[in-house]
Amino acid sequence: MTEGWVAEEFDNWRDAGWSFRCSNGPARLEFVVSAVGENDWLVQVAPDAVPGRLGRAFGKHPSASPDAVFGLSRLVHRVLSKETQYHGFRWRWDGPPRSDSDQEPVPAP
Repeated sequence: MTEGWVAEEFDNWRDAGWSFRCSNGPARLEFVVSAVGENDWLVQVAPDAVPGRLGRAFGKHPSASPDAVFGLSRLVHRVLSKETQYHGFRWRWDGPPRSDSDQEPVPAP
């Protein structure tokens, strides 16, 4: 990858796609890609680890900040946009994309 991001080997994701763990300094993210129809694909960028309530109560934090998620999402968007066969992107924080989702990544709300 680029911009300081390093991707590990890919792994099977729920028997429906592939996942990659990516890191950039202390930030650790998971990048998932999976087919969700005949011509539609899901791409997910999220912290590799997110503590639950108990973990947060003891001061644990996600393995990556929203800024890191946004940074990797922008990189993924740029790489995919260079390929003419990929189009119609829909980006959304914390949920599946909808028809009113953004066409490119935006910073966390």
